[in-house]
Amino acid sequence: MLRGKLLSPLLYVLTKAGISPSAVSYAGLFFMLFFIPALSRPWLAVLVLGAALLMDLIDGPLARFQGNASHAGKFVDMMMDTLVFAIFMTGLAYYTYLNAIIALLFLFFVNLSRLLRTLYKVKTSKIPFAKLSGFLILPTWCIALSYLGFLLAVFGFNVLSPFAAVFSLLLLLDSANFFSKLKQAL
Repeated sequence: MLRGKLLSPLLYVLTKAGISPSAVSYAGLFFMLFFIPALSRPWLAVLVLGAALLMDLIDGPLARFQGNASHAGKFVDMMMDTLVFAIFMTGLAYYTYLNAIIALLFLFFVNLSRLLRTLYKVKTSKIPFAKLSGFLILPTWCIALSYLGFLLAVFGFNVLSPFAAVFSLLLLLDSANFFSKLKQAL
């Protein structure tokens, strides 16, 4: 993968230092623990979020570089991603970048969509759990665009509430679709 090739010097250093991919995933969550306090200084919050997202960018390529990619590692990555996004939404709601009800609905429907898509794909195909990430493209893009929305808000263009409301509706429809498909597959 291109990402792995671009990161190979860093992956080499992390490997030589004995740092595991799961440790990198946990480091992303650790950085996010500082996100909510950092929101009082939005640029600091951007840097904290950037550090957490960088850890998420590195953990998968590091696992492949070290030759120890596993279902357990993928699970750790998915759980850390979920917690990072939950902290992100909580901070946005607390600092009123985003209406708390919209933040809660968005967080709920992102996770419901991911769950139903994963269950459906596991039930209806022979694709291994570790290869499911491409199937989660809609919720992943909604999350990525919400991070971009936060960056725009820091620049004075707060589009987070409309983004999150539209994404919540889109993910509600997506969840209903995959619930129906999963019900038929059972």
